Amino acid sequence: DWPLLRIYNWLYTGIWNVLELPATQVPLGLDTQGLPLGIQVVGLPHHDHVTIAVAEELERAFGGWVRPPHM
Repeated sequence: DWPLLRIYNWLYTGIWNVLELPATQVPLGLDTQGLPLGIQVVGLPHHDHVTIAVAEELERAFGGWVRPPHM
């Protein structure tokens, strides 16, 4: 029951490029089903260092990238 092509999925990330805002993807570990979780941190123009610093703190707090279990 899921479409194979989701035309508007790029809006979640592309909008930050259009607005010229820095965005950093943050891995937050795995959910209860073993799927990867993550969020984006978006900042003010020319403040990439802030989004990266926030991403590093969130990674430390939530476990960061975790190799998915072998299926």
